[in-house]
Amino acid sequence: MSDEQLLVSSPKVPQNVMKWLEQQVETLVLPLHSLLI
Repeated sequence: MSDEQLLVSSPKVPQNVMKWLEQQVETLVLPLHSLLI
């Protein structure tokens, strides 16, 4: 599932929640990315 599909399926999600999710994803992805390098 892509992020766009999620956004379309749930248009009522507030903008601040999306921002929070982005931050959570970044904090999870960055450590993993550094481990892969």
